[in-house]
Amino acid sequence: MCVMKKRSFLDTESLSALEAVAIIVLFFALITWILDL
Repeated sequence: MCVMKKRSFLDTESLSALEAVAIIVLFFALITWILDL
């Protein structure tokens, strides 16, 4: 990921936004999985 960010500085904002969304989705999935247990 660091290499991709270094290659294109213009895409750093979009990459960080996608990473934030992915982290939120994974965190929400973990919460629902724990609640289902």
